[in-house]
Amino acid sequence: MTYWEELKKKIKGKQYVEYQHIRYRNEQTVAMKINGMLISTNRLKTDYTVEKVYNTHHNIMQIAFKIDDNIASVSPEQYQAGMNMVVDLEKIKCQAVINVDMDTGHIGEIVNHEEIVLAWEDYKDYFRDKYKFLRSRETRDSVNKFLETQDKLILDQEMMKAEMKSKMFYMLIFDYYLVGKQKQNAPDIITFPSQLFKGISFPMTITPRTYKDSSDKIMYDRIGSIDEYIATLPEIVKFYNEQYKPTIQYKFNQYRPIFNISETVNEEKRYIEKAEVRLIEEVVNNIDLTILCKLRKIE
Repeated sequence: MTYWEELKKKIKGKQYVEYQHIRYRNEQTVAMKINGMLISTNRLKTDYTVEKVYNTHHNIMQIAFKIDDNIASVSPEQYQAGMNMVVDLEKIKCQAVINVDMDTGHIGEIVNHEEIVLAWEDYKDYFRDKYKFLRSRETRDSVNKFLETQDKLILDQEMMKAEMKSKMFYMLIFDYYLVGKQKQNAPDIITFPSQLFKGISFPMTITPRTYKDSSDKIMYDRIGSIDEYIATLPEIVKFYNEQYKPTIQYKFNQYRPIFNISETVNEEKRYIEKAEVRLIEEVVNNIDLTILCKLRKIE
């Protein structure tokens, strides 16, 4: 029996424990352009079950996830195998049970991290067996490098949490509304994890606009902005010169992100009804990454 199964068994009949079960459909498209030309597109459609347990006596909230359905497509098709591996890994990572930070609603501790590690070890055995026929040394080396990279991400809880925080779905789910502390009018400064420059984060100011939809629902528009110095941040310039310039050839000029979120939140029951996210990260005229994400509550 898993940690979550045991927890749900223990809380049955407890009047001071609130339980919530919600299903979401998350549809995300990621497109990359170099010098104005589209070079890759991937689409990921996922149905999630999200369960929440809130202990009102001790002010402890935990959230668990399950992937019910997953549809992935990528262009060019040569990247489909890699996309399938990412989907498989997400099914493992999605088994995480998260302690919610009760001050911010953000991701806290992964309370069943050991279960995730065991599931990953089992998957590695399956993965090695699946690709044992490979004769190309270059391909075998790529597979081993992939496993080593994921080892670092999964075995280290802090790195796994950082990766989760960078994904749109978790970014939406874990927010102030969970703990009833949403900042309806005041700007908020977040640590923004770049999707174009992996591993680099920087401060971003999120300015909200709030519209009352009904007695229990609120609509938010949130717009991100950065300080001028980030447009030429040395870490970003270095990453561009090492990873992108050999292909693009044009020199770095200016980094520019556009980050907008629109969402409808049920304040009383503390869940998202629907949300849309648009993220564009670009080095002007040279390379841009566009992510469009739509999340909605389903039956």
